[in-house]
Amino acid sequence: MRGIHDIDAICREFRGYLALQRGFSPHTLDAYLRDVNKLLAYLSDEGVALRDTDYGILQNFAAAIYDLGIAAASRKRVLCGIKTFFKFLKSAGYTDNDPSMLLETPRLGRALPDVLSVEEIDMIINARARRSRTQPRHHRDPLRMRPACFGTCRPGNHTRSPR
Repeated sequence: MRGIHDIDAICREFRGYLALQRGFSPHTLDAYLRDVNKLLAYLSDEGVALRDTDYGILQNFAAAIYDLGIAAASRKRVLCGIKTFFKFLKSAGYTDNDPSMLLETPRLGRALPDVLSVEEIDMIINARARRSRTQPRHHRDPLRMRPACFGTCRPGNHTRSPR
């Protein structure tokens, strides 16, 4: 195991790893290194060496960035950067374990779609009705084109299902 003595050299090596092996853009590289620097500043304030970092300390770091009011998407990016950093430390031989392995990133909620107004629903229904009068029957409703045995087809069974 390599010693963790010169953190600046490790960060330069990490940057090279991200650029060459992961193919990250310069902006992503800067963001990941800012995130690592946030963790290093937190560890310094807590009096914890990087080699002594464990899962509990990383959980406390995640709680600290939550308490700062950072948005969920930004917290997710920060924690992904930290997880990548610890994976790098392990693969480069700086540590024997990865304390971030069980660290969970925030789940991002999905926005609900806009709700249609009554007028918009009426426009859709009216447009469908106008289109169905101007198109031949086989173009109107693709569901009517489905096989008669839809849902009951089995290999070798080509008979019509009773209606």
